[in-house]
Amino acid sequence: MLKTAASSRRSRSRVSVEQRRVEILEATRAVVLEKGFGGTRIKDVADALGVSTGLVHYHFESKDELLAETMRYAADADIRRLEKTVAAGSDPVAWIRANPGRIHSIHCKDWSPEPGKGYTVLFGEGAADWKGIFAAAESVGGVEYYLVEQEGSRFPELETAQRCLKTFRSLHS
Repeated sequence: MLKTAASSRRSRSRVSVEQRRVEILEATRAVVLEKGFGGTRIKDVADALGVSTGLVHYHFESKDELLAETMRYAADADIRRLEKTVAAGSDPVAWIRANPGRIHSIHCKDWSPEPGKGYTVLFGEGAADWKGIFAAAESVGGVEYYLVEQEGSRFPELETAQRCLKTFRSLHS
């Protein structure tokens, strides 16, 4: 049986008006990031979605309205991400889980709240939940590299580096 263009369109699942607007806003944001505001055309957005320019104009009267709504949409998304971050408080594991894909490297530097210790504790001896931090970061996109930094030590430099590396390996395994 030969499918006509009309029957093919009818067999597609319908998208709600709100969902279509979100798709258009997401596509517009991507086009703006690539081409800038001045270089963005309604046709570029329609092409990115594989729809007609008429469909974009059905939802947004003008390019100016589309760009303004895209800015509001992007700002609202940023505010929601910020609210998640604030809700996570000072818990790095919660922050990492609330922001998947944002961690590409981890700067490992431990700290102790004990008087006189601060950053001079060796990596792994301080207050950070390194196992939890590593697990969270690697569960939401992976980590490209780790940087272990040590500020002062009660051991000679080489021994400090060896101890920190050994602790890193034991915590990261």
